[in-house]
Amino acid sequence: MKLNKARRLSLRVPVIGWEAYVSTNSSENTRAKIANVSADGAYLITRKQYQPASTVALSIKSPIISFKVKGMVVRNDPYGVAVR
Repeated sequence: MKLNKARRLSLRVPVIGWEAYVSTNSSENTRAKIANVSADGAYLITRKQYQPASTVALSIKSPIISFKVKGMVVRNDPYGVAVR
């Protein structure tokens, strides 16, 4: 991992398929799979719908690394949710 000039966290490990636990202010936890990660955010596969522009906490776990980040919901799709 490295921190570039834009102060964004760059992951240099394959994160597609990892589990992410999504929690909201109402402290509900939903399990999701990471489908895509880019500099603009991530796409999570889940059946749960979230309010756009709401803040969510992501707890990402894998055999390699575990970490927590906060993000904002950009949009809901039939197969998942986009988070930035």
